[in-house]
Amino acid sequence: TSSPMREFRGQSTGSGKAAQIHQRFRSVSTQFLESSWQRSSEVVFWTLIVFAGDYIGAVYIQRLTTTEDLEFPFPFLTAFVSNLVAGFLVILFLFALDRLDLRASLGELALVSEVDLKMQIILGILVTCEIGAAVKVLSNVHHTMASWFYMLTPVATILVASSNFFRMEVLQKELLTAAGVASFGGILAVKGPLPSLEGLRALQWAMIAVVITVARCLLTQRVMAPADGTRPGALNVAKAVLLAGSTVGAELSIVYEWTGFWSLPWLLNKGSVCHMLFIIGLCDAISVIGHTRLIQITSATFGALLVPFHTVTVLPIEAQSLGAPITAINWLGLVLCATSAVMYFKARKSGVPEGYSLMPC
Repeated sequence: TSSPMREFRGQSTGSGKAAQIHQRFRSVSTQFLESSWQRSSEVVFWTLIVFAGDYIGAVYIQRLTTTEDLEFPFPFLTAFVSNLVAGFLVILFLFALDRLDLRASLGELALVSEVDLKMQIILGILVTCEIGAAVKVLSNVHHTMASWFYMLTPVATILVASSNFFRMEVLQKELLTAAGVASFGGILAVKGPLPSLEGLRALQWAMIAVVITVARCLLTQRVMAPADGTRPGALNVAKAVLLAGSTVGAELSIVYEWTGFWSLPWLLNKGSVCHMLFIIGLCDAISVIGHTRLIQITSATFGALLVPFHTVTVLPIEAQSLGAPITAINWLGLVLCATSAVMYFKARKSGVPEGYSLMPC
């Protein structure tokens, strides 16, 4: 009898240790998910996702709108179709989550909550116009001055956000310095032909792009991180924004690109154009979701801080089109951009706006 008793006690002791280990693991996992380090890893993840989406999207946008054989130099039409494709992809993804009962596993990312429809429509308009302005800039060979001006977006964003009218940001010296370093680094990282008078038209579109980007970042922060109430899920907001953006893109393409809109059925290279539009739409979806989530867990300032980092996505394209290598000055600019991100999180440790998590530096 003593042998079975010892065996039973051994099994119960082993089960107790396994239960303790399991409980400890769950406790550590919960602490990590609720900690600022989890937010930090999520920031890195979504930043990489945004970079990948923007780089691939920029490559295909430039090919689609500048390749003569494709006959598709239509920025608003590109924005319309890509936003429509992106919206349907997000809908399919949410449908799959519901069918597999996995929505809860994504936590706040897939949270369902009421968001003002007017705000979502305005965000859709801004996203569409931002894509159209980017196409106008990239399709102009002489866009160096335009790229330089667009790099000033971080400084413009923090100045506007901290103004008495918006009061969405505290004008800290450290944050303003980080934005300035990011803008200067972006200017150094830009690789393009020497500035010329032919680039003035692209410069006009760059000015419009700065205004649109600043407005989109601030409005996204207002929607995704309200002062009171539940924070909405980035997936559901991105879905509504993309569908609203496709509607606006359709109207703009009908008004300004009438011939392109009605020539779609008679394109000579339908397969290539449709393939590129699908890839651009996929990149558009992950980029909008990534930007939305990043601004929700950081701030509009960090969303604008990513603009100079976009030179990482444009540099290989420029180097290939110009047939010139990436210089040490370009790499120095990218290093300054990375330094500005570190400066941003250090500044956040000393003062975090209400509604945002404290990020480790």
